[in-house]
Amino acid sequence: MKYSKQHHIEQEPDHLNIHWDSLTICQLKCSYCYARNEYGKEWGKLSSIETIDAVIESLSRSELGFNLGLLGGEPTLGPHYYYILDKISELEKNKKIYVVTNAEKDFTDHPDYSDRIAFLFSWHPADCTDRERFINNMKLMLSRGYQCKVNVMLHHDKRLWPDIKEMFEICAGIEGLKVHPHFIYGSSISELFHYRENFWEYFSFLEDYQEKDLMYDDDVFNDYQIFHQGLTDFEGWSCFNNNYEIDVRGNVVKFCLGKEEGTSLLKNKDFFKNIQETVPMICPHKACNCDGLLKQYKEKV
Repeated sequence: MKYSKQHHIEQEPDHLNIHWDSLTICQLKCSYCYARNEYGKEWGKLSSIETIDAVIESLSRSELGFNLGLLGGEPTLGPHYYYILDKISELEKNKKIYVVTNAEKDFTDHPDYSDRIAFLFSWHPADCTDRERFINNMKLMLSRGYQCKVNVMLHHDKRLWPDIKEMFEICAGIEGLKVHPHFIYGSSISELFHYRENFWEYFSFLEDYQEKDLMYDDDVFNDYQIFHQGLTDFEGWSCFNNNYEIDVRGNVVKFCLGKEEGTSLLKNKDFFKNIQETVPMICPHKACNCDGLLKQYKEKV
């Protein structure tokens, strides 16, 4: 019952959560970057305009509403970044578009899409080159009316822990900013990093943390509790997985199914149109990386 309450009440099961890597270029070189590790030799690529148009066309044919995350790499570096925002935000079925960014760029000249997109900022304590610019970018976008959230990455290097805690406190004090402690993964996206016990002791203040603007109560776990107590093993459970990933080549695969080649959206623009409902799948992993909110509804079978 506690697991079922993790599911966001406002999320109907029959919608799509889509992550799109429109490029594999980034200013940072985070050691735990799953995207860089997964792409390997294909890191450093840009999607062609033909690929971008094919992805947008396939999304336009979807019968279901969708949430779309623009990732990479760093999506704001792409030469077609604003073109993508223009086209995607016009689609009738889009429910929410959010840009995942390290905020290394100065956003002062960013065009106004505040009524159409949101920002998910990721703070990487070992790699961020300018903390003040990062904070100022968040404040700037909030002042322009954007919905903003920040993932404070919980790095395993204890030398960074005071900085992480300070950033967490700074962000938590910014009016209107949602703050989320983000755990990192190991050699794959289905394996949580093996944090030592002194990490859990240092960040124990997160035990009672309630993320702002979320409907937590005593029967709902937060991220710290989920990961510290090892509650991410859903192997064999029935999961209403509606997550899809589009890579830099325009291939789409259902998230959690491993390194399958996927379907080319350049060749099959009806891929999303053909998805009429969310069909549960049996979880093959011992570590769910939906984060502590466990956004995908699961049932034990």
